[in-house]
Amino acid sequence: MVAAVKPLIIEQHATFKKRLTWMDAKRAPLDLTGYLASMSIRDVVGALLVHRLTTENGGITLGGVEGTIDLHIPASETGNFQYRTATYALRLTDRAGTVIQILQGPAVLSRGAAP
Repeated sequence: MVAAVKPLIIEQHATFKKRLTWMDAKRAPLDLTGYLASMSIRDVVGALLVHRLTTENGGITLGGVEGTIDLHIPASETGNFQYRTATYALRLTDRAGTVIQILQGPAVLSRGAAP
């Protein structure tokens, strides 16, 4: 399976929330019960880690049979983002330990003034 490519826009100083649904070829949601997820944002491919979201740290919530993947970064953290060009990769790990990269692409920071 090749990861889909989709840009993410993250507004600086604002809470980032994004809901995704992982679906099969027939557009039916895939059951994520028992899966773990992680997403890394890096300032350039393979370089400095800007932020990491996981199911363990509360940055990602999986919706079981609904196939939903909720991403969350608090405004207190997006306010610290300073990158110009970043990339991200979203990976799922099943119960057997198989890692699947399902989504990747640019993470665009929409810079804003601090409140």
